[in-house]
Amino acid sequence: MEEVTYFKGLKHGTEIEWNSNGTVKKMLNYRDGDLHGLCSWMVANYSINESCNNPNLTLECESFYLDGVELVTLKKVNSKGYESSCSHHGKSPYYNSELDLWVEWNMEDCCFFVGHKVDGKKNGVWVLWTKTGDMKKTEYYDMGDILNKE
Repeated sequence: MEEVTYFKGLKHGTEIEWNSNGTVKKMLNYRDGDLHGLCSWMVANYSINESCNNPNLTLECESFYLDGVELVTLKKVNSKGYESSCSHHGKSPYYNSELDLWVEWNMEDCCFFVGHKVDGKKNGVWVLWTKTGDMKKTEYYDMGDILNKE
C-alpha cells in the first residue's frame, strides 16, 4: 500500500509505501515531482514512529536530495547486509565533487548544512535544510568568519 500527495499533478510531500505487515518499506520526500529532502528505503520491519536517528533502523539506503539532485548517500547496504564504500553515515562533512558542494549533517536534529569551502573554510552562502527539504536558515561566511550572526 502506498500513500502519496500530488500537487498540480506532481508528487509533493512525503510518500510512504507500506509492507503487508504494516511496517514501512520506503519513505521519500518530494517537492514539485522531484526527490527533495531525506529519503529512506528500508530492508526490513520499521515502525513509522521511530525517529530518523534510531540505530536499530534497518536501512537499505538513505540519501539527501535537493530538487532531484542527490547531495550525499548517508548509508547504503548491499545484499549481504554490509555498508558499501559510498556510505558517509557519521562521516560529516562530505564533499560532493560533482556539484562542488560540501554537506554537513547532524542526525540527532536531522538537518543538513550545504555550501562551499575555500581552503577548508566556509565561504559564501550556507543553507541549513530540514530532513523534509525545507530551508531552516541561511548563513553568510567570509573565509570561515560568519557575517550574519543571529
